[in-house]
Amino acid sequence: MFKNLGLGRILGLTAVIIVGFWFWMTWPMVMRRVLDDGRPRPAGPRGRERSNVWADDFEILSFRAVRKEFGTLWAVGEIKNGGARPGAPELEVIARDAKGELVDRTTFFPSGVRNIPPGGTSGIGFPVTRNPLAVSLEVRVVGVSEF
Repeated sequence: MFKNLGLGRILGLTAVIIVGFWFWMTWPMVMRRVLDDGRPRPAGPRGRERSNVWADDFEILSFRAVRKEFGTLWAVGEIKNGGARPGAPELEVIARDAKGELVDRTTFFPSGVRNIPPGGTSGIGFPVTRNPLAVSLEVRVVGVSEF
């Protein structure tokens, strides 16, 4: 039955089985990222314990859409850590057209890979889209990591 299977096919099938098993084992961990009250769990860096800093700890102090060079629409503003622990918030920015329909979306860390200390602020400056139909942006904190 297995006479016509070459070593490459056997290794390929083995890899598919291993990857499938890995997804089957890790899926419950992915599904637990949302708490019972609906708040997203803070995302921690790989290989480290989960953060105890919450997305609710961060406040967008100011935010606006700015059309810059080459027609790129940028998210510009400032975010504050109102919590008791340092953390790096992950923001989601949604670009909408004049009718309010979704044009583009992106996520990013405004402070990069550095934590914002308790009571501290960080600037927001990120290119969102080059689509000329985009006229407005919405922003929200979707997660927090500790670096």
